[in-house]
Amino acid sequence: MHRYSTADPIWMLSNNSLQQSTGGRLGKTCFQCHAPVGFLTGNTKEVFEFSDLDPLVGEGITCDFCHVLRPPYLSTNQSVRYTVDPGGVKYGTMTNPVASSAHTHGYDPDFDRSVVCRQCHDPDALRLAVPAMEWRTAVWPRLAPTSPGGPPPPIRTVVNVPSMTSP
Repeated sequence: MHRYSTADPIWMLSNNSLQQSTGGRLGKTCFQCHAPVGFLTGNTKEVFEFSDLDPLVGEGITCDFCHVLRPPYLSTNQSVRYTVDPGGVKYGTMTNPVASSAHTHGYDPDFDRSVVCRQCHDPDALRLAVPAMEWRTAVWPRLAPTSPGGPPPPIRTVVNVPSMTSP
């Protein structure tokens, strides 16, 4: 899914329509999350056709990009502030993974809790993508096999998932 974040024709049409309806005021806002490497390197266009995209932008959201993100994980007022460490260490949820010749592994507990994902999936003041908020307010976190405070509490009621509409 992430790999196709810039190859989705509905996203392209939505982006182009929003750019035209706002007179281009959105700038490269949408590319912050849909093509972060292209955004950070300046290889994006506000209005585009797929054939216009640099191959780097066309890759969308890559495993390599997300797994070199480092704290702090910030997003405010429709602006994502990435901190990246593009070295040989790829961070994730495994504390003792099998060694690989491809890259070194690093454990980061923020990946266990999807804190890293929040930059794009629940950015402050931009309620277009809210999976992180849905996760926090739903029953699924309590079903996890372990939690920092011990076993999950018994589930007695169903939690309502917030609306995904913009404010």
